[in-house]
Amino acid sequence: MLNPLGIFFSRLAPEDKSFIKKIGVFLVLLLIASGALLYFNSSVIYSTFGKETIEKVQEKIQEITGLQIVDKQDSTTFELPPPPDIPEDIDEKAENLTDADTTGVSDTTGFAKTTEMAELDETDESDVDFKTAEPEIPISIQGISRMFLENPKLAARVGRLLLEAGYPAEAVYIFQRGITLDSAPVPVLVDLAYGYFYSKRFEAALSGLETALSRYPGNADLLTAKAAISGQNPDTTQRNVAAGMFNAILKKNPESAEANYQYGRYIMQKGDFKKSQEYLEKAVKIEPYNSRYIARLGMAEFYLKRDSNAEDLYKKALKINPYDYHTWFNLGELYLSRANESGYTSEVRKKTKNALEAYLKAIELDSSHANAHYRIGVILNVNGGYKEAIRHLTIAFEKMPRNTSVMMQLGSAYMQLGDTAKYIGYLNDILRLDPFDRVAASEFKRLNK
Repeated sequence: MLNPLGIFFSRLAPEDKSFIKKIGVFLVLLLIASGALLYFNSSVIYSTFGKETIEKVQEKIQEITGLQIVDKQDSTTFELPPPPDIPEDIDEKAENLTDADTTGVSDTTGFAKTTEMAELDETDESDVDFKTAEPEIPISIQGISRMFLENPKLAARVGRLLLEAGYPAEAVYIFQRGITLDSAPVPVLVDLAYGYFYSKRFEAALSGLETALSRYPGNADLLTAKAAISGQNPDTTQRNVAAGMFNAILKKNPESAEANYQYGRYIMQKGDFKKSQEYLEKAVKIEPYNSRYIARLGMAEFYLKRDSNAEDLYKKALKINPYDYHTWFNLGELYLSRANESGYTSEVRKKTKNALEAYLKAIELDSSHANAHYRIGVILNVNGGYKEAIRHLTIAFEKMPRNTSVMMQLGSAYMQLGDTAKYIGYLNDILRLDPFDRVAASEFKRLNK
C-alpha cells in the first residue's frame, strides 16, 4: 500500500524538510516543557492553596493555551474535529505545480517522444469564487494541526508545499481555512488558482482569478496564471484565446520570467518547439537557478533532437532540485531514445542501463509514477526479468487500465513464464478496446490455431 505521507516528504526540497523538522522539534519541546510546568505548578499550588485554587489556575491555562486539562480517568486529551467528507476522485493527484504533463507511452516496437494533454473534467462552476467555493477535504488532511490554520503565513507555506508535492485538494483546503482571502497576497491567490485547476475545478480557478484581478487590476502574475490555465482548457477555442493573453502580458512585461516560461510551455504543447525554446531560454536567463525553467528548457532541446544540450540541462536542474521526479523520468526518456538510435551494442547497453537508473529514481521519489513503472517493465522484459517486469507493469496497469501497450507487455511477460492463458486474456482485452490492433490480432490468431 502506498504511503502518501512518505511520497509527500520525498518530494520536498532539503530546506523544506528542514523547516518541517524544526517545527516538529519545537512542538515536542513545547509539549515536554508544558507538561513539566503543569506538573510543577499543580504540585506547588495544591500544597499551598488547595483544590479550589487549582481549578481556577487550570481554567486560566486552558483559556490561554487552548488545551483541555483532564483528570487521569479521562482518556480523551484533545477534542478532535469531526472527520471531513472524502471526495470520490481523491486518488487523482496533480503531478506538479504548473507542470502536470503526461508523457505518452509508445507502442511495443519502440519508444516515442510524445506528450499528451491531461484530460480535465468539464464541470460548470462559473459562479464559484475562491472565497465561497466549497473545499474538497480528503482524509489525509485530518492530521494537520489547527496551528497551521491559525497562522496565515504558515498556512500559505504549507499550502504551497502540498501543491508542489501533488496534493492540490489539500492545498485548497489549507488556503481557504487558514487565510483570509479578501486580503490574501497575490502569490497565495495564484497558488490557490493552480490548486483548483489541478483539482479539476477549471471554472472555479478562472472565476477566482477574475475576483483577484478586480482587487489587483493588471497584476502580471495573476494575468499569467489566467493565461496559463486558459491555455490548458479542454475547449480548443478557449485554448487559442490564451495566445493573445500571453502576447499582451509579454508586451507590457517582457522581462517577466514566469510569463516567458508559461508562454514557452504553452507553445510547446502546440508543437512549436523552436519558438518554445526561445522563450524558455529567456526565462532561464532572467532566473538562472530556477530548476523548473531549466528542466522545461531541457524538454524543448530534447524535442529539437539536441540530446547533448537536453542532458546537460536535465542534470543541471536535478543538481538544484534532486527531488524532481518529472525530470528524472525525462532523463530516462533521453537515455532510452539514445539507446534505440544507437547501432552499437555496448552503447545500447550503457544507455539502457542509464535509463533504467533514472526511471528507478523517479519511482523512488514517486512510487505511483505509472509511466516510469511501464518503462522499467519494458526494459526488464527485453532483458529476461519477467517476474520483476510483471510487478512494475501491474502497478502501471492499475493506473492506466485501458492502455493497450501495458496490456501487451504484461501478456508477453506471462507468456514467457509459460502462462499462455493470461497472455490470451490480455490479447482479448486489447482487441476489445482496439479491434484494429494488428499485433494483438496476429498473436491471437497464432495462439488459437
